[in-house]
Amino acid sequence: MKYKEALDGLWQELKGPTNYDLRCIIEYVKPLRKRAASELLKREPSNYDLWSIIEHVEELREEAAERLLRGEPTNKDLCYIIRYVEPLREMAWQMLIRQRPLSYHLCYVIQYVESLREQAWQMLLKKGPSNDYLCYIIRYVEPLRIDAWRELINRGATNKDLCYIIEHVKELREEAAKKLLKGGATKSELCCVISYVKALREQAWQMLLKKGPSNANLRYIIKYIEHTEPLREEAAERLLKGEPSNYDLRFLIIHVDSLRERAWQALIGKNPSNEDLCYIIKWTGIYKEEAAERLLLERPSTNRLWDFIKISDSLKVQAWRKLLEKGPTNRDLCFIIRYVESLRMEAWQRLLEKGATNFDLCYIIKHVEPLREEAANRLFAQNPNSYEIGYIFKYVDSLRIKAWQRLLKERPRNAECIVEHVEYPLPKEIMSGVKKSNKKIIDEMIYFANLNEGEIS
Repeated sequence: MKYKEALDGLWQELKGPTNYDLRCIIEYVKPLRKRAASELLKREPSNYDLWSIIEHVEELREEAAERLLRGEPTNKDLCYIIRYVEPLREMAWQMLIRQRPLSYHLCYVIQYVESLREQAWQMLLKKGPSNDYLCYIIRYVEPLRIDAWRELINRGATNKDLCYIIEHVKELREEAAKKLLKGGATKSELCCVISYVKALREQAWQMLLKKGPSNANLRYIIKYIEHTEPLREEAAERLLKGEPSNYDLRFLIIHVDSLRERAWQALIGKNPSNEDLCYIIKWTGIYKEEAAERLLLERPSTNRLWDFIKISDSLKVQAWRKLLEKGPTNRDLCFIIRYVESLRMEAWQRLLEKGATNFDLCYIIKHVEPLREEAANRLFAQNPNSYEIGYIFKYVDSLRIKAWQRLLKERPRNAECIVEHVEYPLPKEIMSGVKKSNKKIIDEMIYFANLNEGEIS
């Protein structure tokens, strides 16, 4: 079947599509956009429907915009027309002016419509824009960046405004930082300068030292400035030599190679908690085994043993044996089967010996591809209900037809519901007996629309 024919066939299968269905096609199925939009325009489309057509279907934009204008268009309706429909732009702009646009609407025009940018900007200035709107224009509208920056300074930029500019507008970063440093910056604001403005980094650092940086300030600097920057090492040394919490020491172990060993020894000296050791096991390679050995001596919970088995290769067997001593539940065994390939078959055999429930088998079918077919066959032998058969239908390709036949014997309505949740086209043997919903048909349209034409046979 050819690409176009596949989509045409799916279009013919739609049964009384709702406006929402048609909007989904307009937004996600490019080859059928015009057809769906034409159908939508034959009805009584909502403003939301018309926005969708205006944004996505160039050939029908003007018609959709005229529909909006014939009613009582809101400022948002007019903004859409101004942005997307050039033949009606001036008319919509004059209507927007008469309706007294808010600063938000003017900012929208400023950002997206170059031909009206200056006019909208002058109107915004007359309204007296908030600093937030000025910051928005500075960030997103480069042609007006300098004008908006001057306006912000004239109106009185707050430290919060200056930090926003420092973070988001490289061109004005240094100038904003100078003003911030002159105005009496807080510790966190000084950290912002240190992180983003290299030329003023040393000055801001000295100011921060006079204020007395918190551990959080030092962690911020360590995390966000370049690894080659000497100041980063200085901040790390200061954190280590101060009164670091266990969290601070963990942070240093993860982020500062040169201080890793000293931070690890300091953490060991503070009698680390199980949480500390688990963090090290999860996020570092170098001390993972030592941390796991220490934690195994602390009578770890079953959940902690799961972590060892999943993360620590050298202690995997030891943790597994401890779990066996505790008497693993089916849930424990399912976890091992899912996450630990080297212990998968042993755990699978133990699960079968204990008696795998239908719930266990559904879990394996969903999460463990190598055991799906075996688990599915065992599930078939344990009198599964239609919901459980749905797992086989959805996840086990080789048994999908068999699962479908069982579903039809159980509850056909439920079977049709399960079909809805398979994300790709199904065999004709199945679909011939199912009334597909429009949602399913649209999902298939999206699937085909995303394929290259040559991939459809």
